[in-house]
Amino acid sequence: MVASLVGLLATAWVARQVGGRWAGLTAMLLLTLSPIYLQYSRISVAELLTLAPTTLALGCSIRRRGGGNISWLLAGSVLFRYQSLD
Repeated sequence: MVASLVGLLATAWVARQVGGRWAGLTAMLLLTLSPIYLQYSRISVAELLTLAPTTLALGCSIRRRGGGNISWLLAGSVLFRYQSLD
């Protein structure tokens, strides 16, 4: 359940970085209303458990590209490595 909430917030964060505030809210709303996401969050399938670190890694990469310091790139690399351990 925690992984699904982190994945939901990470999706909103990435969409907000790319498209602004309304894009973040829309992405979070669409993912919240997705029946597949709700079903997978209840049974904790492996795909859902890798969604959160993958989306966070993408967000860190976008943040670095937008002018962030090198620590965003390092955090993205660690998160990407974590999701590929499954």
